[in-house]
Amino acid sequence: MPLDSRYVTLTGTITRGKKKGQMVDIHVTLTDKELQELARSKELPKTEMPERKKACEVGIDKGPHVLLWSLACLPIIFIMSFIVSFYYGTITWYNVFLVYNEERTFWHKITFCPFLIIFYPIFIMVVSFSLGVYTAITQVSWAFGDWWHAVRDMEKGFCGWLCSKVGLEDCSPYSIVELLDSDNVSGSLSAKGSTQGEEVSAV
Repeated sequence: MPLDSRYVTLTGTITRGKKKGQMVDIHVTLTDKELQELARSKELPKTEMPERKKACEVGIDKGPHVLLWSLACLPIIFIMSFIVSFYYGTITWYNVFLVYNEERTFWHKITFCPFLIIFYPIFIMVVSFSLGVYTAITQVSWAFGDWWHAVRDMEKGFCGWLCSKVGLEDCSPYSIVELLDSDNVSGSLSAKGSTQGEEVSAV
């Protein structure tokens, strides 16, 4: 763990999943730089966009070597994204099947459920392959930070988005937490000097 990192408790509300609306505390370890970026993102107006860095900057964490690395990782990322998407897609399909088989009417059970079973192989392969290709392409980057941000999210939240679009949020294979707006992020940063021994901050 980096020396400048701190254990932080963030408060949020679950916006998707079976526990929608429930308040939760999320415990994460953030560096001072990440805390400052979090505070800065709350201070900037929504219409104001931060200045973009030059696309062709070269350094230890950005340059042609990172681009070559991301290109070399392309097939591996595709396979990993395909597997993750297949897993989450199968859970989503199963949750939808349970809703129509157990919670809806008898007519849903004899009409809609057979179609879910028949079209499952097509659905799961199309979704997994498409997300695998998309993730593999979007991870190609000039900067290591952008590459790492892209590869950490293999499924891109597609299953949760799809469930929300069709009105079946409870079928989402994961819960999504929206962090509450709070001024305590900035307060915890300004109080850092006097609380070096304190490791937990509430946001």
